Amino acid sequence: MRDIKFRAWNNTLNEMYYNVQNHINNDWAFGYIVKNKELWSLMQYTGLKDKNGKDAFESDIAKDRYNQTFVIDWNYTLLSQLEDIEFEVIGNIYENPELLES
Repeated sequence: MRDIKFRAWNNTLNEMYYNVQNHINNDWAFGYIVKNKELWSLMQYTGLKDKNGKDAFESDIAKDRYNQTFVIDWNYTLLSQLEDIEFEVIGNIYENPELLES
């Protein structure tokens, strides 16, 4: 069974908050993030790790062994393919949007 992990991007402060799952027991804090989608973008851990052992989350930007970049999302086909290929997380769409230009 995969770990349940979340992170959240604060759209106002332009900051990433990690380990948001620690607030699941605090209904107010986690509920605030979930309900205020204009202020927060919530991302879930996919259950996959890149070639360096780094957790892969929704909205991460990764590259394959041919240096092709792509965004990780909950597309079942993409996730099942990622289980079989070597990839590296190089950033995310919030903190590193310039990586999508390459």
